[in-house]
Amino acid sequence: KLLYALANGAPIEKEELARVLWDAQYRPNVHDNALWTNLKRLRRLVSPAGLTIEVTEDGYRLAADARFLFISAKGPVA
Repeated sequence: KLLYALANGAPIEKEELARVLWDAQYRPNVHDNALWTNLKRLRRLVSPAGLTIEVTEDGYRLAADARFLFISAKGPVA
């Protein structure tokens, strides 16, 4: 779920990640550690493919080169 939430390339805030991942309102004392752990694991999984997860002022985003194409159930996301 985390990979799919980040795959469109647009930054996503912690509040939205909590909603997408756990269908819950973001609570720092409940979600911060779980988010940190899952983001760390995902970084390790995607790094061999040349992908990275960046933290920006606007939130987290999956960074990929221009050749990356994510295809969702709704169709390709550029």
